[in-house]
Amino acid sequence: MVVRPSSVSGTMNSVRKTSFCDMLVLCISLAVTTIDQVVKRIIFSNLNLGQRIPVIPDFFNITYGQNTGAAWGIFQGGNAWLIALSLVVLTVLFFFRSHFFSDGVLNKVAMGLMIGGILGNLIDRVHHGFVVDFLDFIFWGWHFPAFNVADSGICVGVALYMLAQFISGRHESKPVTTAANTGDGAA
Repeated sequence: MVVRPSSVSGTMNSVRKTSFCDMLVLCISLAVTTIDQVVKRIIFSNLNLGQRIPVIPDFFNITYGQNTGAAWGIFQGGNAWLIALSLVVLTVLFFFRSHFFSDGVLNKVAMGLMIGGILGNLIDRVHHGFVVDFLDFIFWGWHFPAFNVADSGICVGVALYMLAQFISGRHESKPVTTAANTGDGAA
């Protein structure tokens, strides 16, 4: 078998791209998890449960809340079930990452955000038995449920994943126009 330089170059580029993408996922996951945990530790150590610190009056507060459920307080008291679900989702993301996430940067950023967010909340659930929420917004008098950096990572990650799928779907669904299939008789 003769190895041509172009095939070696192509393989090396593929390995570099895969390594870059894997490192991107790892770095984003670690960043989201670390930022989430550091801020939660500060909140947990310095605020009393339910305490609010106005940052922008009538719009944004830093608060300390405990959530034993999922987003927006659904499934309250379901901590054990949510720990199991988090572990299943992390396992699925790991083993089926190439099926769900192409090597595109947007997909890898989405995956990193989701994994970091899931890990951040999972650490809270295992360590405290609840998730620490601290970002508290009020819109036109409506009080939005408090959330955290991990929740933001998950939501933004899912949105980016959906955007990446929409973009790739648009590229795949565009018909290829050639002289042979235009019907103009030119060949």
